[in-house]
Amino acid sequence: MAESKKKKSGSRSKAKSPKPTERKLPTADETSKWIGRRVDGMGERSLGRVVGIHLDATDSQPRWAVIKLGPLAGTTGIPVEHLAAGGPKRLFAAYPRDLIKDAVRFSPDEDLTAADERELCESLEIPPDTGRAAELERRRDKTVTAKPLVLADREGDAERR
Repeated sequence: MAESKKKKSGSRSKAKSPKPTERKLPTADETSKWIGRRVDGMGERSLGRVVGIHLDATDSQPRWAVIKLGPLAGTTGIPVEHLAAGGPKRLFAAYPRDLIKDAVRFSPDEDLTAADERELCESLEIPPDTGRAAELERRRDKTVTAKPLVLADREGDAERR
């Protein structure tokens, strides 16, 4: 067995803790395929269906899945990073139904400002130093920060979902 060499300074090296693995976020193309999927929350209770995706206005990366809560309940958003595949036609979000039911509402084809997104994050109890809420910290309230994903239909026209 070979002896380990000592450092010249004589100090011992500290063991580095491994960095947490970061989950690769889905692309706009991948999230566009979520439209129509059912979203289940904690206790496998249905939260609604994905009816749209909102992209960051600066880098065009998906930030929000827009969820239709029911025929009369309106739509709200769940951060893309908080969703996981739950099968071929389902997604899962670790949120209780009541929290989503009480979250801020917005239209699937409405641009969101930094103030809108902060209010949505707060209604979902996302801490201001975490995820999307942290990304919005330096953006001005009235600045448009998220836009609906525009999908091109088969004839080449663009439609907002």
